[in-house]
Formats: sequence, C-alpha cells, structure tokens
Amino acid sequence: MMGQKKEITNREIADRLSTMARLLEIAGEDRHKVQAYERAARRIEHLSFPAAGCSEEELTRIPGIGVRIAGQIREIAVTGTFAELETLRTAIPGSLIELLGVAGVGPRTLHLLWKRLGIETIDDLERAAKARRLRTLPGFGAKKEETIAKGARQFRRRPDTMTRPQVEAVLANLRAFLPEGEYTVTGSYRRGAATIDEIEVVTIADKAAVAESLATIDGAHLNLRFTDPARYGTAPLCSTGSANFLEKLADVARKKGYRLTPDGLSSISDGRVHTFASEEEVFSFLGMAPIPPELREDRGEIELAQRLTLPDLVEVILKL
Repeated sequence: MMGQKKEITNREIADRLSTMARLLEIAGEDRHKVQAYERAARRIEHLSFPAAGCSEEELTRIPGIGVRIAGQIREIAVTGTFAELETLRTAIPGSLIELLGVAGVGPRTLHLLWKRLGIETIDDLERAAKARRLRTLPGFGAKKEETIAKGARQFRRRPDTMTRPQVEAVLANLRAFLPEGEYTVTGSYRRGAATIDEIEVVTIADKAAVAESLATIDGAHLNLRFTDPARYGTAPLCSTGSANFLEKLADVARKKGYRLTPDGLSSISDGRVHTFASEEEVFSFLGMAPIPPELREDRGEIELAQRLTLPDLVEVILKL
C-alpha cells in the first residue's frame, strides 16, 4: 500500500514559477510576462497557508495571481510541474541554463549570448570572450566582456555546487519517472539554500522499476534514497535538517527514550522501532509542533516547537 501523497509546498511551487520566469527571460519573452511569474512566486512563497490546497478561484483572490497562473499552480499541485514550463525546458539547452552560474551573466544577457552568438556551453562562452566577440553585442563593451570572461574562469574553478535553476533542470528529469507524491527533495535545497552541494531525494518508488531510468541521469550531484511508505516520515526528516538541527532533535528523542534514525524512532530500552508515514507524525510523537523545512537550522525553532509557539513561516520570512 502506498503512503499518503505528500502535499507540494509553497517553496516548491514558488521554485517552479521562478524557474519559469528565468526561462522566459532566456527565451526573450516579454518583460511583463516575466514579471507576472516573479510576482506570483514571491506571493506564493510568503503565504502562511498551503497554496496547493486552494482552488483555482481561491488562488485568483491572492494579489498578483491571475487566472492563467492560478491554473498552472493547480497543475503544479497535482503533477509537480506544469505543461508550459516543461515545453520551455525542452526548447532551452540544459548547458545554457548552467551559465546562469557565471558572474555577470543573467537571463537577459544569456538570451543575447545564445541567440546572437550561438553560445550554449561554458566552452562556447570562453571561446567567444577570447575572440572578443562579446563586445560586439548591444549594450556590451570591453569591460563587460572582461567581467564575463573572469566569471567564466571562476565558474571553471568553482566548488562542486549548483544553483537552484541547475537543480531544477536535474529534477525535471527525475519527475519524468518518479510519480508525484512518491518522492521528496530534501537536503539544503528543501531548506531554501541558494546553492546546493548535492541533490538529495527520498522516494518510496520501486527501486527496480526506476533503476533503468535513473541510469540516464547525471548522478554526479544526485543522492537518491529509497524507503518504504511506513518510514516516509523519518527518512525525509533525517535528510532535510542541518547537522546541528538533527543533533538537537536527536537529543529531544533521546530524552524521551528513543534514537532518531532514518528508519524510525528506535526504543533505547528494547530496540523496538516506531515508524511514521509523515514528518508531522514524528513531530507529534515527540510532543512538538511541525517545523517547516526552511526553519530546520537549529536557530531556536526546536525550543519554540516544543513550547508549541512556533511562528508561521511567513512571519519569519518578513522579519529577515
């Protein structure tokens, strides 16, 4: 029996809309259309209630959300993505999107590099800069060309990290064979980090059924953990929080007589393992309010959750 389908979070919906905005800019679409997605992403991310639970009509009552985007949000809530975004992804090379990690290269600049000079890879960019072709573009000059050339060199030497758009490109491939509701993207990505060392995913999908498809994905940054529906609470929980957060949460569990593991809460006295189908069940068992993934950094949120006085995530964001 499959576990209860996990509701997609506001952060995940906002990420899809932000990605759409960036891809539209790269494609050279109208700025007003781009701004509509940027505005909608900000609105959704700062909501104090789950957008996935809203009807299309309810979504249109949120300032900055029109009928078209409301429909796409509903599509994201059901499938994890929306058709227009996936169509645009297929039209833009993944190697081109990676160039957003080069200092001095934003989506609009990338559009010019792609459409005017045919640049699609970091190698293309470096060759064009060396040949002084960048300065021939409208609004460019020798100074901007040197800034981008320097950024390309730094990009080559960068630590092995990814930006959120780069992670989204990998996740788009994963979503093609992992059913929505059967996986959770965890790690620092789920906590809202701007750069990610490794894409961590916990899934209850059948490992044998997806093994062949998984082999087609660049796994250099991908850590896919398989679990079963009964453990779909502790597995994502242990894969999401920062090291300090998990250490302190383990202390909370230990004081109640349990060891926190990805497989469940193991009784210190007799070794019996309590399993949980959702993270909310784990927090409840420990006598805590559920802590949103974005707050799991050990900055006082555990103590507040124990006192059941944890503020809404939107309140925390507005104070940052």
